[in-house]
Amino acid sequence: MFVKILDDKTARALSKSGFAFTVEKRNKNFKVYVFEDTIDLRKMLIHKYSHIEIFEDNALTFGGGG
Repeated sequence: MFVKILDDKTARALSKSGFAFTVEKRNKNFKVYVFEDTIDLRKMLIHKYSHIEIFEDNALTFGGGG
């Protein structure tokens, strides 16, 4: 399972905290930041980023699909 985030600043902050992500490109210009769904990531999201909208998905999109 993956956690998908739309906000660039949040994705970069999570990355600096040690969480790796990949980027899905949607409609050529729209980026979605995809993190592996882990217990530690969930804890961070609950404690520091509960105000952002996240999406859960079980697939990655390659090649700019969407």
